[in-house]
Amino acid sequence: MRIGLTLYTVRDFVKTGDDLRRSLELIHAIGYEGIQLSAVGCMEGENPEVDAAAMKRLAEEFGHEIVATHRPLVRLEEETEREIEFHLALGCPYVAIPVPPPGTNEEGLDGYERLADRMNEVAARLRTHGLRLGYHNHAFEFQRFGLEGEWPFAVLMDRTEPDIFSLLDTYWVVHAGVDLLALIERLNGRIPVVHLKDRAMYGNEADFAPVGEGNMSWSTILPALEAAGTEWGIVDQDTCRRDVWDSVAGSWQFLSAADLT
Repeated sequence: MRIGLTLYTVRDFVKTGDDLRRSLELIHAIGYEGIQLSAVGCMEGENPEVDAAAMKRLAEEFGHEIVATHRPLVRLEEETEREIEFHLALGCPYVAIPVPPPGTNEEGLDGYERLADRMNEVAARLRTHGLRLGYHNHAFEFQRFGLEGEWPFAVLMDRTEPDIFSLLDTYWVVHAGVDLLALIERLNGRIPVVHLKDRAMYGNEADFAPVGEGNMSWSTILPALEAAGTEWGIVDQDTCRRDVWDSVAGSWQFLSAADLT
């Protein structure tokens, strides 16, 4: 398993093209091999300062693979060809929906069944160009609905095509009280990219932490991910209680010392 970083963690440092270059240089110096594009300010809008081709050149300059993106489902549906061109220009194979469309959760399991059907339609269009669609979870997808207490997350995985992947967020699974190791085993072959995110206690409050500094059992999680076919572990820390770059470096130091072979 190779280790990357989502740019969402350093989103305050990628708002301009110059900032993006400096950030990629720092990420390279720390040791990360890949990046996920999420909340990259200089790439947003109709006329972005940094387009897909420029992003690809920057990534290559600093030796990064662009592993995955976060893209809204509506954009993928309404601008499919443009999104395909964007990802092909990046050389990025994994396209993840970061959150469900508004109102999905309020509709319960029916909402997630409709979401799964919409994902299948988009995935079919992406698939012809070698791109894979996925879904990034939070904790709310593990709220139980109905008499049998089914998870919305389970509905998504059961109703979507087998090549639709789960960009599994380890923190949110544990936060939801779900057995992470059992879920990893259940998703064998469908978690090529996973968010590595630690959960620490600060007094009686749980919060994000650099990987290795919280209470997540990485000595069992990492081998389980390897066994399930995970290609990339993407460090993702939503907020940092200390300097962001120090946190990012701390996660890398822990993971680089782990046995990931």
